[in-house]
Amino acid sequence: MRFFIKMLLVTASIGFSQSSLAVNLKILALGDSITASVEAPKSYRYLLQDQLNAAGHTFDFFGTQSGDNDGLSNIVQRAGYDNDHEGHPSEPTGFFTENVSRAGLTGSDKSMLNGFLTLDYSSAPDVALVHIGTNDATGARFHNSSPTPNEALTAALTNIDKIISTLKGSNPNMKIFLAEIIPFGPDFNAGDPNERNGAELNTSFIDQFNAGVSNIANNDSSIFAVNMHDGFLNSDNSVNTSLFVDNVHPTQAGEQILADRFFNALDASGSLTAVPLPPALYLFGAAVFGLFSVGRRKEAS
Repeated sequence: MRFFIKMLLVTASIGFSQSSLAVNLKILALGDSITASVEAPKSYRYLLQDQLNAAGHTFDFFGTQSGDNDGLSNIVQRAGYDNDHEGHPSEPTGFFTENVSRAGLTGSDKSMLNGFLTLDYSSAPDVALVHIGTNDATGARFHNSSPTPNEALTAALTNIDKIISTLKGSNPNMKIFLAEIIPFGPDFNAGDPNERNGAELNTSFIDQFNAGVSNIANNDSSIFAVNMHDGFLNSDNSVNTSLFVDNVHPTQAGEQILADRFFNALDASGSLTAVPLPPALYLFGAAVFGLFSVGRRKEAS
């Protein structure tokens, strides 16, 4: 009997201990070349995997793309890592929302993203890590031409809403982590009088886009704004140029910031905390085990 009571107490305590349980997470990393990575030894996706492994979690990354882009030319597949992702270099938000003619797509949503979700993935992801919008800004870099930064901003935030709707269509319980995207280095397009430089684009687009992302997250408890932007600033709020290889893409130190902030956001959201069985089920299991043990002891005697 004492053994039976001990088992009840132990299993009940396990039922209430969530933090010690690991999770099996299905992850979609979605974006542009900042997701695909350029030139840094390891993209944030691999650094994040290191953190998930160290915390004891299992995971599966989804995507039609694979590996790291080394300078946008060579694709590097990394042994021991899950290489899958949905990072498309040079693409704006509209890439994922544009309609495509593709066998198997039905219904009203025939977007590129819906094709990935419904035709190319074995199952729907649990979480999406989204860092996109940089190429919407670069599309508005020219003076005296369309789109203006304001027009590009309106279109980008509309596309973000569509991306969210499509993601949720594949899994209504999906948690979406929307990055407040990193700034441009101030020397981006510097010296070209026909184009807005990095500092201008940060003010006219990036800051406004990130405010829009924050607003979207504030209106939906399953969407989380992840402030990547401020991680790339100095203490005086100037852009930390040492974190960029080319005024657009992060160095390895910059990739680590992305990984750290996505990991912390996942953790804070509860995505890295397994939901245990109700304590009653643990008690039931303990009772069955205890009765079985008592029966075995009687047989032995």
